[in-house]
Amino acid sequence: MASLHLTRSRHCTPQDPLSSAGFFRRSPTWASYAAGSPESGRNALLAAAMATLAIMALPRYGSADTRLNVGTLVAGDGVNIVPSSAVLTCEARATDDEVVDELVDRIRSIVDGAARTQGVDAALVVTGRSATVTPDDDVVDHIVDVAAAHPGVAAGSAASYSARNVAASGQVSA
Repeated sequence: MASLHLTRSRHCTPQDPLSSAGFFRRSPTWASYAAGSPESGRNALLAAAMATLAIMALPRYGSADTRLNVGTLVAGDGVNIVPSSAVLTCEARATDDEVVDELVDRIRSIVDGAARTQGVDAALVVTGRSATVTPDDDVVDHIVDVAAAHPGVAAGSAASYSARNVAASGQVSA
């Protein structure tokens, strides 16, 4: 069950909900034996490792609180085989949705560049997203009331967009 967390403050702090985007990176390519013909393979693990270091080295923003993390990197089939595929998951968070979009663009450039250096293909897919929300007390009260009237109903990341849209419209209705 997912939950919706809202803040009643007018600003986000590092403890408040942050906008986020999750990714995975897959580099399907050719495997080869490392001892026999390493030049025949394309090292997806090396491309993913290069991307990992570059993502973590991205500069932070002065205009927003940001977080970057590479959470997983899975690659390879054996110690003597040049890894033909890799899956990397990472996350970008910020107190500003536009900053998250900029971070996503930079991560996309990093992944593409790392893939090119190793001669592998890469795909970047956004697997989740939420928005920064700082609604007023009426919006928060309304959401709490509606949620209380519907036990067992949970809100996911889409709820943050809905709450932001309700707050922006100025309408609070049942």
